[in-house]
Amino acid sequence: FFRVVSKMSKKAKVDEGAAMEGAANELQQLQNKVEEIEEQFDQKVLELQSSFNKQKRPIYIERNEVISKIPNFWFTAFQHHPEVHSFLGTEDESIFKHVTSLLVDEKENVKNGYKITMSFNSNDYFDNAELWKEITFADNGEAEVTQSGVKWKPGKNPAEAASKKGDKKRAREEQSFFSFFDEKQPEDEDLAGLIKDEMWPNPLQYYSGEVQFDDDDDDDLEEGFDEDEEEELEGEEEEEADA
Repeated sequence: FFRVVSKMSKKAKVDEGAAMEGAANELQQLQNKVEEIEEQFDQKVLELQSSFNKQKRPIYIERNEVISKIPNFWFTAFQHHPEVHSFLGTEDESIFKHVTSLLVDEKENVKNGYKITMSFNSNDYFDNAELWKEITFADNGEAEVTQSGVKWKPGKNPAEAASKKGDKKRAREEQSFFSFFDEKQPEDEDLAGLIKDEMWPNPLQYYSGEVQFDDDDDDDLEEGFDEDEEEELEGEEEEEADA
């Protein structure tokens, strides 16, 4: 009797396990269908975004023409951004006066990246008529960063001028925003993303000061940065003394 009951119990468990496995497979098939629809949705969104980007570009060009009539527009907008302003150097206001346009162009497939281009009239700082930074994303999500480089005129690169005087701290402080276009830097993607996603869509809100940030928080950040920088400089000086 007990053997019969045991066999029946085992068979019930096998049947139950098979039913659960079948249900799980059926759920996975349904989930696959949902994901297929989501992929189609994502593709349509990308196509729409690309289409609307093309429609907006002439407006952005016209916007640049209007902006060029407002003195110091881009410098003021950058200065009012709660994060971007920290990348501005002491000489940058004079350089920004020569900016004639700023454009952000996303690739045909917006997932593949974008390019930031600043145009300039003739100036005393560098020979470039355009400075650009391009962020290209591979299929695995890794970013490749390329840039135009800056053809600084003799003695006009702020960081280089300070370095020649042997003042390493001043060289760091004199870094120009335009170094963003000169070489690869650890913060490239962050700064490029801020320009593309926050500054570019509506720079007027930053120019007008509509977007506010806490000066106290900013001071705390700068103090923290200064402390780290001083420690780094002290370490470098000790290494030089030991050498």
